[in-house]
Amino acid sequence: MAGLTINLLPAQFRVDQKAQKKFQIIQKSSIAALMLFIFLASSITAFRILKSQEVSRLETQVKQEEEKVLSKKTSETILVVLKNRLSLINQIEKSGSNNTLIFQQISSLIPAEVQISTLSVNRSGNMAIAIVAPGTQSLERMIASLTSKEAFELISKVELESLSRGREGNFRSNLKITAGKQ
Repeated sequence: MAGLTINLLPAQFRVDQKAQKKFQIIQKSSIAALMLFIFLASSITAFRILKSQEVSRLETQVKQEEEKVLSKKTSETILVVLKNRLSLINQIEKSGSNNTLIFQQISSLIPAEVQISTLSVNRSGNMAIAIVAPGTQSLERMIASLTSKEAFELISKVELESLSRGREGNFRSNLKITAGKQ
């Protein structure tokens, strides 16, 4: 009697139970796959957020470094201008004492904000100067000081050969200065 079992349920019921078990297995595996998908999506989103924060932090550092470089660039430009002026002064000092005296006296008449691009002094003490002035006020001060009574002890004539205004608003000019009585 132990091997004998009687099943009084209809055959359709057994088929329905098997289908229901398959459906439950599919449903559980679908839920597990959906949970895995949600976990992966949230992990990827969290990873992207972390990376975007890191990128923005790095961009901030890059901007700070660029600002440091730009601040150093301005001081480098000033140092280059000063170096050029010093080398120009040394060149003139080596060329002769009469020219050195004339250069020193005339360069003291040129305001500090006016940049001397080129300067040449011939043996008779006449000068050709190319300058860059940041504005009209500094240009007017320079011309006023070169044409003052004190300057005419050194200078007999000042010729303005050219005057132009650059895109950046700076004035460029070429001057010829004829030395006066020594």
